[in-house]
Amino acid sequence: MSALIAVDPNVLLGVTMGHRDCTWAVLWFSERAAELCLALDGTNRIFEAYSTLETHLVANEATKTFIDQFLKARNKRQRVSNAVLNDSERQWLADELKVKEPVEPELIAVGKAAPGRPIVVVVGEAGLVGTGIRRRATNTPDVIDRLHAKYKTLCICPVKTVRQQLDLLQRSRHPGTEEELIAFIAECETEFLEFKQPHEKDSAGKLIPTTRLTKKRDDQPGIVAQALKAVCAMINCEGGVVFIGITPEGQILGVDPPAITASGKPDDDTLCDRFADEFWRLKPPVNQYVKPSVIPLSNGRRVVALHVTAPKNGIRYSFYDGREWAVYDRCGPSNRKTQVISDKIRKG
Repeated sequence: MSALIAVDPNVLLGVTMGHRDCTWAVLWFSERAAELCLALDGTNRIFEAYSTLETHLVANEATKTFIDQFLKARNKRQRVSNAVLNDSERQWLADELKVKEPVEPELIAVGKAAPGRPIVVVVGEAGLVGTGIRRRATNTPDVIDRLHAKYKTLCICPVKTVRQQLDLLQRSRHPGTEEELIAFIAECETEFLEFKQPHEKDSAGKLIPTTRLTKKRDDQPGIVAQALKAVCAMINCEGGVVFIGITPEGQILGVDPPAITASGKPDDDTLCDRFADEFWRLKPPVNQYVKPSVIPLSNGRRVVALHVTAPKNGIRYSFYDGREWAVYDRCGPSNRKTQVISDKIRKG
């Protein structure tokens, strides 16, 4: 699995209390230890939390198995190092979220430090109480919404909804490297997969693939808008992944990074922001259900992946193409307009 998984110790304690959702989640992780990627912060704060509770946890077979695998994984390549928040970010958490501690700052840091792949933080729930379990602001809906908006690859997943999130990860089998991507796209576009590549006109007026992220034009919608239309269709159905930088025929061309950092590396955060900044085209807000990530290519270009989780909340999501708000559904590998909400031109 190419997603990083961080599990709140409260979830493990929930297993010892017989909480059904917690038990299912931990057993799911334990059965897939070979492909699991456990995220740790550089100062080992997550590990210390586990260690503090270890005596209590190892008395339960499910959590003991998980802890054993966690200890083995923490020294392997799965580790995310130097994941710490700076003073301004800690101040943002205090000012904007109105809470100082605990907001799982070590887990949020993991999301910040690994922007190239989706981060799933599995937390307990507000109603999960018992010995050793403390109330956490990360379990508060409005706090979670703000964190989704700030750390765009971070998905904070309450344990009661973890089955849906993990089923999507298991189905999409999202590749994290170019080699994995090459093997992955042997599949054609499906209900759960869509490939997008920017195009531009040549001197003869013919559309040809390009690696530049084009903006919307009168004669051809920009690639960002095209991708978000597919997102709208997937979120209204069963979810999936939209890859930008792959032609419909499965050729990996990638897209050019929009900027270079001071270290000389492509700015993947800015590339993700090119898509996240257009999420206003989707309503209601989708930050919680759509997560961008980046797959680096050997030629320096990038493939952007938009991971879509279908919330199954009974709400129909709509997309704005510059002319109208409309609802789309996924019909095989195609996106079908099923309802026009309004043709009034407005943003948001």
